[in-house]
Order: sequence, then structure tokens, then C-alpha cells
Amino acid sequence: MRVYLNNARQVPKLPDWAVVDVTTPADGRRPGKIVDAGFFDGYWEVK
Repeated sequence: MRVYLNNARQVPKLPDWAVVDVTTPADGRRPGKIVDAGFFDGYWEVK
């Protein structure tokens, strides 16, 4: 099974936006602690 860590297959698995606590060390999967994340609606507004 192939694992994609981006939106290359156009399946919305990664959020459009995220708030990241960069005081938490990054690892191989996250840039820090993800505080909140989500998607924009059809009008580019936060749902």
C-alpha cells in the first residue's frame, strides 16, 4: 500500500489551514503540536 503525505490524489485528508504550536518539537509527521485545523467552505470561509 502506498502512503501519500500530500493532496496529490485530490482526497481531502490534509486540512486547508492549521494552527501549529511550534514550541513543541517537530517529528517526521507533524511540524509541532496541531492546536486546530480544518477546511474552508465553497466561499473560502472557515466552516
